[in-house]
Amino acid sequence: MTACKKPLTGKQQLVYQYIENQLLGGTCPSVEEILRWTQPGRSTISGGSSMRCILKILEKKGWIKMSPSRHRSIQLTETDK
Repeated sequence: MTACKKPLTGKQQLVYQYIENQLLGGTCPSVEEILRWTQPGRSTISGGSSMRCILKILEKKGWIKMSPSRHRSIQLTETDK
């Protein structure tokens, strides 16, 4: 049985949808790739910690799972919306 997921803000939903699309396409995106897609033209250096914070929130809310010791380790908690 799947735990109840907490609702997402607009930015969190945008990030989740990008991750979901990339994973369905067979690629796990990096933090930098997510930043480039959500913030085109902005520096990825200044936004990296903010994106990691969003990813941690997505994990805490039950939408994704990550392995802190592995690069590109994002997984969806379930395939159904």
